Amino acid sequence: MSDAAILEAVLRGIFGGNRRRKMVLEWGELLGLEPNDALRLAFAAGLIPSVHPPREEASGRPLDKDREKSGA
Repeated sequence: MSDAAILEAVLRGIFGGNRRRKMVLEWGELLGLEPNDALRLAFAAGLIPSVHPPREEASGRPLDKDREKSGA
């Protein structure tokens, strides 16, 4: 069973981004993974959301900080 499959099984039924991240870190340690590697693996497998908000530039709208600078 791959590390990603193990994390997926562990996170089944766990809700909340922070709780899922903590579980990934705990189980990543048990699997012998560094914290960054465990989080990257879980993110790549779609098990946890990104900590960064989606960028609005893709939709053609400026970012909020750009609107503030322009006075809009």
